[in-house]
Amino acid sequence: MPKRKALQLWMIGASLVVGGLLLRSVLDVSKVQIPVVIITCVGVAVMGIAVARAARKPRRAAEATSGSTAPTGKQYDPHRAARVRLLLTEMDKRMEAAIRRGAGFDTKAGFMLTAAGLIAASSAVTATSSTAPALARVPTGLALLAVAAALWALWTRMVNVPDARSIVSGYVNRNASPEHLEDVLLEVRTQEVEAREAHNSHRAEAVTVGFVMLAAAVVALLVFVAVAPQQQPPGAPDATPTPTPAATERR
Repeated sequence: MPKRKALQLWMIGASLVVGGLLLRSVLDVSKVQIPVVIITCVGVAVMGIAVARAARKPRRAAEATSGSTAPTGKQYDPHRAARVRLLLTEMDKRMEAAIRRGAGFDTKAGFMLTAAGLIAASSAVTATSSTAPALARVPTGLALLAVAAALWALWTRMVNVPDARSIVSGYVNRNASPEHLEDVLLEVRTQEVEAREAHNSHRAEAVTVGFVMLAAAVVALLVFVAVAPQQQPPGAPDATPTPTPAATERR
């Protein structure tokens, strides 16, 4: 599970960075400058380690197309070819299901991006008329974490399987039996289905984390609006009237 650990490390690093920035904006910088810098640097380092682990390619065995000829010396099985064809059909169904599931994650990630942008914009607008604008950084930071999780879910990973051209070029003129070619195609489809299902598992984790951050951002925004009183603009009916020069002279 290297991808899952990389995602967890990245979210921990992002939380440390956002927490350091929030501490720097809310508290007195002169008193907490060194701890804030340490927290932020640790968060950046953890995010870098997570990205490096996610980019590292797993070790794979030799590709399916590297086989030379069909194995000999085995006892003939008259039903083996039928079983291979049934497995090929099942792999095609699983491939379609994995593609549909990936499209669903794309839709959810797009929704998270839109909702997080609205929350961040609402926090910025509310902070302009609030008596405690520093508190608006909490929902904004959580919304940014949701955006990061959505981008992680939308990030396209490479499916490490032989491409169509290499399969055709490798087997169109090779002296191999049709049964062996069916075995190779079955192995290729199995590897692609495994890669897509693993990718969807990582995307499911990213979408889950993003929705949690999005819900926390909504709650933080509501608390911010409820706790921090809003200042009335100068032209509002309930606003405190600004004394004019004439009224000042009468006093």
